[in-house]
Amino acid sequence: MRAWYRFLINFFLVTAFMALMSILKVSHIWGSKAAFFSLANSIRPLIGLYGGLPGVFLYLIIYLIKAFLTGHVFSPFIFHLPTAFSVLYWANRSWIIRLAVPLACIVLFLVHPVGFQAAFYTLFWLIPLGVYFMPLKGIFLHALASTFIAHAVGSVLWLYWIPMSPEMFAGLVPIVIVERLVFATGMTLTYYMFESAKQLLQSLACHKLSKKSC
Repeated sequence: MRAWYRFLINFFLVTAFMALMSILKVSHIWGSKAAFFSLANSIRPLIGLYGGLPGVFLYLIIYLIKAFLTGHVFSPFIFHLPTAFSVLYWANRSWIIRLAVPLACIVLFLVHPVGFQAAFYTLFWLIPLGVYFMPLKGIFLHALASTFIAHAVGSVLWLYWIPMSPEMFAGLVPIVIVERLVFATGMTLTYYMFESAKQLLQSLACHKLSKKSC
């Protein structure tokens, strides 16, 4: 099977499952009127794992086209740029994404007057930094790091463009803990589900073909 064919299958399988999971809402996005996080947020980052860098660009292109067609360009930027960073986390092992991005988010958050008063909120972003320096990392830890990188980027964007207060960030702490654990767990379960499905498909293909071709 050609590489581009595998890429398209993987990308559209993840996208289809993501569309299904978008029905299940997890939590309301504070500061927005009608926006919610859904279980699709726990699956989107895996586009980077199964689609690589082409998957990242395809993800952004799809949402840019959707933004221009709906006439809402800025809101998709706010909502989907954080996810793009978590997709990039899975697409490559660059220290820029895994180390520099959360560090930059901490700095940008603390130099903001409101962010400085809610400095405790940046403790969440020490998680991807800790995972980066761990010698052994399982899928769940990678999932946890990627979802908190998305959280870091999204929180900084939200802080600079949406009126927030230190009290609001304090109220978000328990929500973020549950929300990100749900996303990381969903990502981990989805990963193993896709790996099992791939093994099953390979077994079926090998059963139909001769043993030599397998």
